[in-house]
Amino acid sequence: MFQISVEGRYLSANPALARIYGYESPAALMADLTDVDEHRYTQPERYQEFRRLLTTEGAVVGFESQIRRQDGTTIWISENARAVRDEQGTLLYFEGTVEDINERKRAEAALKRINENLEERVQQRTSELQQLNLQLLMEIGDREHAEAALRNSEAEMKALFAAMTDVITVFDSEGRYIKMVTTNSELLYSPEQARLGRTVRNVMPPEIADLFLATIQQAIACQETVHVEYSLPISNGGVTGDRAWFSASISPLPDQRVIWVARNVTERRRVLDALQQAEEKYRSIFENAAEGIFQTTVDGRFLSANPALVKMYGYDSFADLAASVDNTGTQLYIEPELRVSLQRRLEQEDAVSGFQARVWRKDGRAIWTSENVRAVRDAQGRTRFYEGTVADITQRKQAEDALRAERETSERLLLNVLPRTIAERLKRQEQAIAERFDEVSILFADIVDFTSLSAQISPTELVDLLNQIFSSFDQLVEQYGLE
Repeated sequence: MFQISVEGRYLSANPALARIYGYESPAALMADLTDVDEHRYTQPERYQEFRRLLTTEGAVVGFESQIRRQDGTTIWISENARAVRDEQGTLLYFEGTVEDINERKRAEAALKRINENLEERVQQRTSELQQLNLQLLMEIGDREHAEAALRNSEAEMKALFAAMTDVITVFDSEGRYIKMVTTNSELLYSPEQARLGRTVRNVMPPEIADLFLATIQQAIACQETVHVEYSLPISNGGVTGDRAWFSASISPLPDQRVIWVARNVTERRRVLDALQQAEEKYRSIFENAAEGIFQTTVDGRFLSANPALVKMYGYDSFADLAASVDNTGTQLYIEPELRVSLQRRLEQEDAVSGFQARVWRKDGRAIWTSENVRAVRDAQGRTRFYEGTVADITQRKQAEDALRAERETSERLLLNVLPRTIAERLKRQEQAIAERFDEVSILFADIVDFTSLSAQISPTELVDLLNQIFSSFDQLVEQYGLE
């Protein structure tokens, strides 16, 4: 699955797409492919046609092309894509899926060769049989020899079909079963003997029968191989059980017939469904996480960002963020040198936790963030990209600043009322006054309702009152020789 900007830049890609194109991860793909261009297609005009159909028709289904992978090898793919527009009809981006159909293409080519060989052998065998029949009729006129030759020809045909592991059926234009071969009877919707001579409407559920007939007639009409996927209940000891998925190739034969080659792809479908569920689960975590989640290139371009991060930075969408910020160091960090410091640490430590920095939001407001970041490297140890999480700690920072200011105010007040010699000695201490002299608070606690009293008089009067109290306190200390 993918999302591509109007300019051709990847906005997102899932692991399956990365594997198809030969990359270790979606981030590696997006870091290497800064834009989608026609050179990746072995036939550049296919890319131009793909873009034209998306722009003019809004969607493309089953668009088959041959592309180059990262290692230079070529594969066949099938693309389904659509153009995403806003309420005003403005084109925002393209999104869709890509399927690797290389094996299918190979199978089609092999099937085509088999069909051609089959037709050639049938024609050759027919010619041989005709000559043999004529010779036999002319030499001995024995009909049994001709029937034996025909039976041998049919046995050869069955042997050819039996050599294949798929379910193989020959239909006429009305969907009638002419011949049928399978090496696994459990894959049949009904026994072979219950089908031969009957039509698909007599055997299959109505919706499947309609699909079979339409596909058969399409292959005969266009004289080309047609591909289709479908599911059927399968028999298990004569009892209908689970459903099996099949991928079929239907090729035309002479005399308004087709050969239907169906392969059981149930396990592949299960794997794909499990993969899709895993990707949906990951996507749900990514989309709904309270913290920001991101991936960036080494030079500071966003590869991905979840909605929490987009909202934290004040942008409307990931597309808006990616289009607006192409260098996080100079455009997000208020102090760009901090990102340089972060990169230096990542090269040495691989991962950094609790990295605090001030960043700019889109609206120009500054916020404090705490990042947990790691460097993702390739097999050669080269840094491919960075990924991690971001938390907005602005409120925590503001609370810390307020607490620090309140402590400094309290210490200034206390230093103003203490005797000068004691105040000077306290100023030279590294610790806060309240941390070193717990007993000081006892004096204030002993003054009945001191908090209420201090709230009712002015700061000047409060200082005068405290001076009087400490003066009396000093006299008592001196009088009784206290330390």
